[in-house]
Amino acid sequence: LSRQTHLDQLADKLKEPRVRGVIEPMMTGVNARIFPDDAEYCIDLGLIKRTRQGLVISNDIYKEVIPRELSKSMQTAFLTIFNPKWINEDQSLNVDLLMKLFVQFWRENSDVWSKDMQGYLEAAPHLVFFSFLQRVSNGHGLIEREYGLGMKRADLYLKWKSPDSEQRVIFELKLRTEKQNTEHALEEMKKKALEQTADYADRCSATESHILIFDRRGIDRKWLEKVSIEVRNGITIWEL
Repeated sequence: LSRQTHLDQLADKLKEPRVRGVIEPMMTGVNARIFPDDAEYCIDLGLIKRTRQGLVISNDIYKEVIPRELSKSMQTAFLTIFNPKWINEDQSLNVDLLMKLFVQFWRENSDVWSKDMQGYLEAAPHLVFFSFLQRVSNGHGLIEREYGLGMKRADLYLKWKSPDSEQRVIFELKLRTEKQNTEHALEEMKKKALEQTADYADRCSATESHILIFDRRGIDRKWLEKVSIEVRNGITIWEL
């Protein structure tokens, strides 16, 4: 938030096509062809590093700064759009209401926000939700992000403290593309997402877990046909 000089330089680097070609798949968890020279360029910049799990963001500061920078145009707007209706009288977090507010917001604003992502169109759903959750967490919560090349996942872990309890909420974000055009393919996506989320929830001792599936197939459907909510094995799946 202090806007150190090197972080301003980072913002400029994120606009470069060869950087975007590496960072965007990391944000979405989607397999993509990464040019080796582009990956080496990002490593030389200090943006990413190699690990046994694959290429990941190089440090915790960049994990936090990169999605903030890519969605900064939304941050100020979120402060005026929402009041903290998701906080209960006992200061705990009403996650169900929180999700319903996000669904409504996505319905009304997704097309507009998606065009304002500095070229990160595929990652727009993730960046919008990152930004929304950042607004929620301010003052009471802490967000941890997990994303990287080859992980096939993009996880968010929200830790929320109230006087009598601590909530640990997992959000797993997925994109439904043309490759998942059939119901069978969608079902396979859900099964894998449920396995990944359950594993991550166990490691974090999560109090609740949610999977968000954003339909990015470009099919013109009425909004009510897009939205679906179901619960499997204690995990809520939201289709948008």
